[in-house]
Amino acid sequence: MRKFFIYLMLIVIAASQPVAAIDSLPRKTIDKYLEGFEYYKFRAQYRKDYKLVKQLYDNSLAQNIPDGIIKFGNVLGVIARDSAEYDRSIRLHYQALKLAQMRKDTLEQIITLNNLGVVCRRQFRPVQATNYHLEALKLTESLPINDAIIQRSVGIGLNSMGNINLMQENYRKAIDYFQRAIKTDGSANSLLGMAINYNNIGEAYVMLNQPDSALQFYKKSLEINIQIKSQKGIAICNNGIGSAFLKKQDALNALRHFLIAKEVLENQGDPYNMAETNLNIGEAYIMSLQLRKAKSFIEKGIELASGIGTQGRYARGLTLLSNWNEQMGYYASALKYRQEAKVINDSIISERNNQYLHDLQTLYDSERKELEITRLNQEKVTQEQQFHRRQMYWYIAIVMLTALVIMIFLLNHQRKLKDKHMQSKLEQTILRSQMNPHFIFNMLLTIQNSIYQENKVKAYNLLGQFSKMTRSVLEYSQKEFITLEEEIKLLETYMILQKNRFDFDFEINIDPDLRIESMMIPPMLVQPFIENAIDHGIRPVEYRGKITLELKKQNNSLQVNVNDNGIGINKGMAKRKENHSSTALKIFKARTEVLGKLYKKNVNFEVVDLADNDTNQTGTLVTFNIPINWDKR
Repeated sequence: MRKFFIYLMLIVIAASQPVAAIDSLPRKTIDKYLEGFEYYKFRAQYRKDYKLVKQLYDNSLAQNIPDGIIKFGNVLGVIARDSAEYDRSIRLHYQALKLAQMRKDTLEQIITLNNLGVVCRRQFRPVQATNYHLEALKLTESLPINDAIIQRSVGIGLNSMGNINLMQENYRKAIDYFQRAIKTDGSANSLLGMAINYNNIGEAYVMLNQPDSALQFYKKSLEINIQIKSQKGIAICNNGIGSAFLKKQDALNALRHFLIAKEVLENQGDPYNMAETNLNIGEAYIMSLQLRKAKSFIEKGIELASGIGTQGRYARGLTLLSNWNEQMGYYASALKYRQEAKVINDSIISERNNQYLHDLQTLYDSERKELEITRLNQEKVTQEQQFHRRQMYWYIAIVMLTALVIMIFLLNHQRKLKDKHMQSKLEQTILRSQMNPHFIFNMLLTIQNSIYQENKVKAYNLLGQFSKMTRSVLEYSQKEFITLEEEIKLLETYMILQKNRFDFDFEINIDPDLRIESMMIPPMLVQPFIENAIDHGIRPVEYRGKITLELKKQNNSLQVNVNDNGIGINKGMAKRKENHSSTALKIFKARTEVLGKLYKKNVNFEVVDLADNDTNQTGTLVTFNIPINWDKR
């Protein structure tokens, strides 16, 4: 009954379309395009013919032709995606998916799910994108794998999973997905798919700071793109090759390839890649100290990025403009552009973090979310009613209590002080809530892969542990203090989950003099250092890693020691990118500064590379003291 209702609604929508706005096509013309329709061939042939695809889609709607709505709607959704019209693209693909599900058309479901996954990836929604692609890959198991279209769809799914990992900076895992996609595309004789994946591997090696390896894969991609005469692919490859030469500090070779990309793209009408190309040329000119030429390209890149709403490229353009002003000696302007870029980058990070949480709730807690929205709406109505009543009382009080103006002034002053105090508390709450979204995403991938591999016992255990930790984090992030016992349990659960991803040993030693069940400390102060010890300490080593957490009572303080036998902070800092070198330390310092303002207690902090004291030792020791009694002001 529900399926019939959805189908009926689609007919009503189609019938409500204004007839005058549609260039009528006879049914036999639409049937001619649908006869022997192969999605990937049709998309490649008519992708740029928007008018024709739109005409076929509109007439399919008007004449109620489900096959046309699905097939032409999917192609129209891809065209909208390429124009950065993501909401419209999702509407078209979602309509196609519902019809395909209702008609039990597995092939069209696979194609549409992959399209939805790509759009979500463009919107920086990796959890939702992963869900769509894994669902598509699961459906392919019911169809003959020797079918070229199925193989192409599998290749697209694997490529998208690689791009999701690339976006999450899991570069080695991304390369593995791209290599699997190349193998699948080779079986399907999809030269375009192979070219795209070779290019993606080159991008991953650039991010790993291995430009020579990157150049090998970029050149393989370029050879295929030249063979299939893909102008857009040729431009993208030249952009990639140029970026690899920038990593090698070879500005002249980089510039040569960027200019080739620009020349190719000028006739393509592709503002997305043109914005990147202009910024690349500007960066190359800065590196080669041709500053006057650099500025016009940077400004053009910023203009294009702003026009299509790509915030990441826009922020990069502002950063390059800051570098240009710094080179020219215009330090005030350099600072201004640097600050503007930082604001945009911070907003992008915040938006992505919020989107991760939104996707998790959508995927795993939708019913509770609906109940919570209803409850919040009811509370909002009640609060509005209370607000109007208070407002009325306030007006009456002003008229009747004019003589108490001085007292009201003093109360108002006191309220401002309280607001300032609450603002500091809010800053502390926000800092407590900054749990690393990479961990959440990676754990979900681990669970999903276990389910996909039908390792149910492992999946259930991981899901149970992950659910337990997520509930604890959400609960503790709303509290100023938790017991030391609760903090220890949270850390133990976290390390058990991480141990399922990276096999290592851990140990928690607790001073018997500590009353962990009653001692109160700020929540989640220790977790960032445990995460650093795993990711940047023991993860790179070839021997078995170990982390020791030691909790001691020292006078009126709790001494926390986080010890790992990894590569040590000095080598770790050298291997990491500059902008990822001290995230845990920054968050820790920010939190302790706010705690100091609120409760006037100092936290002592020290990081030691064990090799500095004894060359026979390896690893890092992080030590800090937390005051046991936090006396509130």
